[in-house]
Amino acid sequence: MGPPGQNRGVQGENPLPPCAHEGACELRTFYFDVPAAALYTLAREAVQSLDPVATEEVADKRLTSVHPVVVFKDDLDVHVQESGEGALIHLRSASRVGRYDFGVNARRIRNLMRALNELVVAYRLEHLTPDRSASPG
Repeated sequence: MGPPGQNRGVQGENPLPPCAHEGACELRTFYFDVPAAALYTLAREAVQSLDPVATEEVADKRLTSVHPVVVFKDDLDVHVQESGEGALIHLRSASRVGRYDFGVNARRIRNLMRALNELVVAYRLEHLTPDRSASPG
Protein backbone atom coordinates (compact mmCIF):
# COMPACT_ATOMS: atom_id res chain seq x y z
CA MET A 1 0.00 0.00 0.00
CA GLY A 2 1.53 3.28 -1.10
CA PRO A 3 1.31 6.69 0.50
CA PRO A 4 -1.55 9.04 -0.35
CA GLY A 5 0.87 10.69 -2.79
CA GLN A 6 0.04 7.74 -5.00
CA ASN A 7 -3.10 9.70 -5.85
CA ARG A 8 -1.26 11.80 -8.41
CA GLY A 9 -3.26 12.78 -11.44
CA VAL A 10 -4.37 9.93 -13.65
CA GLN A 11 -4.70 10.16 -17.41
CA GLY A 12 -8.00 8.94 -18.76
CA GLU A 13 -11.55 9.90 -19.25
CA ASN A 14 -13.18 12.13 -16.69
CA PRO A 15 -16.95 11.50 -16.91
CA LEU A 16 -17.84 14.97 -15.60
CA PRO A 17 -18.98 17.66 -18.06
CA PRO A 18 -16.17 19.24 -20.09
CA CYS A 19 -14.99 22.76 -19.33
CA ALA A 20 -16.71 25.48 -21.35
CA HIS A 21 -13.77 27.84 -20.79
CA GLU A 22 -10.36 26.29 -20.03
CA GLY A 23 -9.23 29.39 -18.11
CA ALA A 24 -12.14 29.21 -15.68
CA CYS A 25 -12.34 25.49 -15.02
CA GLU A 26 -10.24 22.55 -13.79
CA LEU A 27 -10.87 18.87 -14.53
CA ARG A 28 -8.77 16.32 -12.65
CA THR A 29 -8.81 12.60 -11.88
CA PHE A 30 -6.88 10.93 -9.06
CA TYR A 31 -6.47 7.33 -7.90
CA PHE A 32 -6.61 6.18 -4.26
CA ASP A 33 -6.04 2.65 -3.03
CA VAL A 34 -9.05 2.68 -0.70
CA PRO A 35 -12.55 1.33 -1.41
CA ALA A 36 -14.85 3.60 -3.43
CA ALA A 37 -17.52 3.82 -0.72
CA ALA A 38 -14.93 4.92 1.85
CA LEU A 39 -13.34 7.40 -0.56
CA TYR A 40 -16.72 8.96 -1.30
CA THR A 41 -17.47 9.37 2.42
CA LEU A 42 -14.07 10.99 2.94
CA ALA A 43 -14.53 13.20 -0.14
CA ARG A 44 -17.85 14.50 1.22
CA GLU A 45 -16.09 15.43 4.46
CA ALA A 46 -13.24 17.10 2.54
CA VAL A 47 -15.73 19.13 0.47
CA GLN A 48 -17.41 20.34 3.66
CA SER A 49 -14.04 21.57 4.92
CA LEU A 50 -14.03 24.03 1.98
CA ASP A 51 -17.15 25.76 3.41
CA PRO A 52 -19.57 25.45 0.50
CA VAL A 53 -22.81 27.43 0.62
CA ALA A 54 -24.67 24.36 -0.69
CA THR A 55 -23.97 20.67 -1.26
CA GLU A 56 -26.19 18.16 -3.03
CA GLU A 57 -25.81 14.47 -3.74
CA VAL A 58 -26.87 14.15 -7.37
CA ALA A 59 -26.23 10.43 -7.99
CA ASP A 60 -24.56 7.39 -6.47
CA LYS A 61 -21.11 8.49 -5.26
CA ARG A 62 -21.52 11.86 -6.93
CA LEU A 63 -22.06 15.29 -5.41
CA THR A 64 -21.99 18.91 -6.40
CA SER A 65 -21.30 21.92 -4.21
CA VAL A 66 -21.44 25.69 -4.59
CA HIS A 67 -18.58 27.90 -3.39
CA PRO A 68 -18.68 31.70 -3.07
CA VAL A 69 -15.98 33.79 -4.72
CA VAL A 70 -16.52 37.46 -3.86
CA VAL A 71 -19.98 38.10 -5.44
CA PHE A 72 -19.80 35.08 -7.79
CA LYS A 73 -20.44 31.38 -7.29
CA ASP A 74 -18.33 28.45 -8.50
CA ASP A 75 -19.37 24.82 -8.78
CA LEU A 76 -17.39 21.80 -7.60
CA ASP A 77 -18.41 18.37 -8.89
CA VAL A 78 -17.08 15.16 -7.32
CA HIS A 79 -17.59 11.67 -8.71
CA VAL A 80 -16.04 8.52 -7.21
CA GLN A 81 -15.92 5.22 -9.06
CA GLU A 82 -14.36 1.84 -8.39
CA SER A 83 -11.09 1.06 -10.13
CA GLY A 84 -9.43 -2.27 -9.47
CA GLU A 85 -8.83 -2.56 -5.74
CA GLY A 86 -9.09 1.19 -5.23
CA ALA A 87 -11.10 4.08 -6.57
CA LEU A 88 -10.87 7.03 -8.90
CA ILE A 89 -12.08 10.46 -7.85
CA HIS A 90 -13.07 12.74 -10.71
CA LEU A 91 -13.16 16.46 -9.92
CA ARG A 92 -14.47 19.47 -11.81
CA SER A 93 -14.27 22.97 -10.38
CA ALA A 94 -15.71 25.67 -12.62
CA SER A 95 -16.62 29.34 -12.49
CA ARG A 96 -20.17 30.14 -13.50
CA VAL A 97 -19.19 33.52 -14.94
CA GLY A 98 -16.18 34.62 -16.95
CA ARG A 99 -13.41 33.10 -19.00
CA TYR A 100 -10.56 33.36 -16.47
CA ASP A 101 -10.57 32.49 -12.77
CA PHE A 102 -7.15 33.75 -11.57
CA GLY A 103 -6.31 30.22 -10.41
CA VAL A 104 -9.26 29.91 -8.02
CA ASN A 105 -10.48 26.56 -9.37
CA ALA A 106 -7.01 24.96 -9.39
CA ARG A 107 -6.51 26.16 -5.79
CA ARG A 108 -9.86 24.72 -4.78
CA ILE A 109 -8.89 21.31 -6.14
CA ARG A 110 -5.48 21.49 -4.43
CA ASN A 111 -7.17 22.39 -1.12
CA LEU A 112 -9.68 19.58 -1.54
CA MET A 113 -6.91 17.10 -2.29
CA ARG A 114 -4.89 18.27 0.71
CA ALA A 115 -7.88 17.72 3.01
CA LEU A 116 -8.72 14.40 1.35
CA ASN A 117 -5.14 13.12 1.69
CA GLU A 118 -5.24 13.82 5.44
CA LEU A 119 -8.55 11.99 5.76
CA VAL A 120 -7.26 9.01 3.76
CA VAL A 121 -4.21 8.72 6.02
CA ALA A 122 -6.50 8.68 9.08
CA TYR A 123 -8.77 6.13 7.41
CA ARG A 124 -5.83 3.84 6.69
CA LEU A 125 -4.57 4.09 10.24
CA GLU A 126 -8.00 3.23 11.58
CA HIS A 127 -9.07 0.53 9.10
CA LEU A 128 -6.06 -1.00 7.44
CA THR A 129 -3.48 -1.29 10.22
CA PRO A 130 -3.47 -4.63 12.10
CA ASP A 131 -4.58 -4.40 15.71
CA ARG A 132 -1.31 -4.43 17.65
CA SER A 133 -3.04 -4.52 21.04
CA ALA A 134 -4.10 -8.14 20.62
CA SER A 135 -1.86 -10.53 22.50
CA PRO A 136 -0.45 -13.51 20.61
CA GLY A 137 -2.41 -16.61 21.35
